[in-house]
Amino acid sequence: MQRSPFAGPAARAWIERARGTAFTSRAEAALRAVAELSEEDAEDLLEASLDIWAGSRAALAGEGIGLLDGGLTEPPSRQWPADPMDAFRDTGIKVVTLDDLDVSEGIDTYHLAENYGIFPGQTRTREGRPMPMITLYPETDGAGIEDLERRTEWEHWGLYGMPDTDPSWRLRARIADRALAGLVHVGPDGADAIEMWRAAESVSMPEDWWALLDQLQHVLVVGPVKEPDQRALQAAGDAGELLAVVVRVEFH
Repeated sequence: MQRSPFAGPAARAWIERARGTAFTSRAEAALRAVAELSEEDAEDLLEASLDIWAGSRAALAGEGIGLLDGGLTEPPSRQWPADPMDAFRDTGIKVVTLDDLDVSEGIDTYHLAENYGIFPGQTRTREGRPMPMITLYPETDGAGIEDLERRTEWEHWGLYGMPDTDPSWRLRARIADRALAGLVHVGPDGADAIEMWRAAESVSMPEDWWALLDQLQHVLVVGPVKEPDQRALQAAGDAGELLAVVVRVEFH
């Protein structure tokens, strides 16, 4: 395994330790060492892995990345970013993700993924009835439409009509303080598989908006926008850079 020139000391040390251990008796110890890294060092190791992957892809191409002659004739309806770890798998290196490790004790994996903020709004159903909505905006550098396309199966949305309802997505809300708590995707086993947004503090929603949420018990989720305001929402919709889904509301 080559080293990234931008990796920090902890990442470089782990890469040296893991070098040549694939499918050997030393692989398990190297993998356990990942779980022992601090959150900052784990993020540094991930960045180094991405650097290595990018370098290997460029080497396979034999030249720098450029535009194809003639350009795109029409925008793709859906982007499916490649898994950066595929480069390691292709060379026979066993890849272990956080899901493969027992990190449930003491590690909050929410902050290992991209995070979003939200702001409330209102739209209308196909029948013209009012419907509550929330809009996502990035709070970390890697958050954006490519991240949402990778982590969800939400539809492209152009500010008109209504996307399908996905019952696996839930917006959690607290009745006691009339506040939203989180946006999660629930897996087949009933456990949270993806935590897209978590409230950093309790903020009571406007009374009329909450009443609409309580009445319909569903909400339109749309994003991402660059900034938390309606003008940014309109601009993203005009540019074809919005994904959307209708989700259930769980009251607690």
